[in-house]
Amino acid sequence: MTRDQVLAWLDTRRPAPPATLRDRLRHAVHDAPDGLVAHLARLGRELLDGVVARPKGGRELALDLLAADAFATYAFEAQAEEGRRAVVLDYCTAVRGILNDDQGGPLHPPGLRMAAALGEVQASLQRNLEVEKGGQPTSASRVERATSTGA
Repeated sequence: MTRDQVLAWLDTRRPAPPATLRDRLRHAVHDAPDGLVAHLARLGRELLDGVVARPKGGRELALDLLAADAFATYAFEAQAEEGRRAVVLDYCTAVRGILNDDQGGPLHPPGLRMAAALGEVQASLQRNLEVEKGGQPTSASRVERATSTGA
């Protein structure tokens, strides 16, 4: 990943780091062959290695230690974002498969199966959104799930 790509991603982080830390982060970023997550982890490790290499260092190393921690945190954030993208792609794949299903004949009309399957995808999305908001699925979503599956 290029330095410019990493810096562009860092500029999207909210809340933005304090100016002094932001400057240190920008100074530490360089090109590397890794993807974003591994690149951020590598940058944090490099800063941490520099701190460890100077056991007699004093307060001047505090900023490097904060920057190493920030890069580690950003690596976890990037990993979480990649995971969310994968979930969205999985849902898109499921919907594409549902829309392409035209089998079934007169006893199992494709339109009815499609409506039921899309209802299940909608219920699954709702459950994931509720969990993402920090809560457990509500009783209403459990009832909806039970009625959609016939349980």
